[in-house]
Amino acid sequence: MDDLCQGFIDGFQVSYRARLAIDNYEPSEVKTERILLLCWAADHPGQCEVGKFLNRCKMTKQYFVCGTNQHTGIVPSVEAAKVICCKKSHHALLLGSSIGVSQLTSENHIKIATALSLPPAEISGVCTNTKKCFLSNIGYEGLVLSSNDVRSGGSEAVVCVQKFLSVRCRGEDYQLLGEGNVKPFQQDVSGQIDVNFWNGFPKVQMQPASETVFFRTEDVARKDYLNIFKCYTNDMLLIQGEHPGDVWYGKVLSIDRAKHELEIVFCVEKCHHPGRFKRETYGRAPVNTVSLDSVTGAGAQVLCAMEWSEGHNLALVQEVLTKEP
Repeated sequence: MDDLCQGFIDGFQVSYRARLAIDNYEPSEVKTERILLLCWAADHPGQCEVGKFLNRCKMTKQYFVCGTNQHTGIVPSVEAAKVICCKKSHHALLLGSSIGVSQLTSENHIKIATALSLPPAEISGVCTNTKKCFLSNIGYEGLVLSSNDVRSGGSEAVVCVQKFLSVRCRGEDYQLLGEGNVKPFQQDVSGQIDVNFWNGFPKVQMQPASETVFFRTEDVARKDYLNIFKCYTNDMLLIQGEHPGDVWYGKVLSIDRAKHELEIVFCVEKCHHPGRFKRETYGRAPVNTVSLDSVTGAGAQVLCAMEWSEGHNLALVQEVLTKEP
């Protein structure tokens, strides 16, 4: 939608294949045209403001999927990606513009061929690059992967994503891949994968930088964050319980950063008021002390604003698997 809005400001590029017979003039096949959009407002015709027009499109779920580059699998927005994936059963589409074209090195060309299990001769030597990718088969509404995110494959390989590629292959329109650096798991003295004591998540080595690898977008299992998590008083967090999958809601009362601890009260969602919480009184102490490492929302993004029963504004933090250096 941003590309469409910018198009109304800067104009749209239109391809003209007809040649003009003018002396000493070589016409260009691409020309920028400005489009004036007219619509009816009540009983009077007038020029529609771009912002209002885009808002109406969003409200009616109408997206300009014609802006999609069908030959490279790139769309301008997440909304357009959802529509196209639903209509055409795509599992992934790249987000952005198709102007980032680069030449593949011989080494990367061979790596891509290996990742796709194809001979190098069947793969183009140039690719289109973007920073984001939409995956329709992960999560309820899909998942957006960005550069510097961490992805995990079926064999639990952790990769820090640098960018996404659309590569032409013989016999197919395109193949979508990700490029990044593998982050190996940290091992303890016995040679086993070292895990965090409080939440059981494996640790990975951030340094030194490993070699560049390429992976297919369908091999992505989930997205994890490496950002340091900062919580504040009255935040609603997800707390890891004793057993895997045992996760509790907790409202932060106070934070002791020196001891790396939180004072919380456990909460449950109201049965008849989704998104509203009340203090859990059955089998719980009035105030509980937990380690910051047991917060499964560490490094996660805020999903949506939640309303506390007493009127305080809180944030529900998404549960993710956080990899620690």
